[in-house]
Amino acid sequence: LLGPGGEAVEFTVAVNAANAQHTRMAAILEQDLRRLGIRIQVTPLEFRSLVDRVMNRKNYEAAILAMAPGDADPGSEMNVWLANGRSHFWNLNPREVEGWEKEIDGLM
Repeated sequence: LLGPGGEAVEFTVAVNAANAQHTRMAAILEQDLRRLGIRIQVTPLEFRSLVDRVMNRKNYEAAILAMAPGDADPGSEMNVWLANGRSHFWNLNPREVEGWEKEIDGLM
């Protein structure tokens, strides 16, 4: 698989080295994407380093993280759902809030 400029598609996935399930998930992802011609490099990190890289330094291409299960009421996890929430992982530094994010903000 080649990108628009003819370069090979590849990226790194940061994962918590101490979490066997996440490490295994990354290995499965690596195997599956290899079949499509996409190369990923799994980067195991100590948990605090992983969180710092994702949340503070924003120095990552992809990461496998898990949120601790909370209340069934999504209102208890507003930091995840709201566009300006600290754990709004799919857009940690929103310069511009997308329309679908505004819709979620309104619903929440």
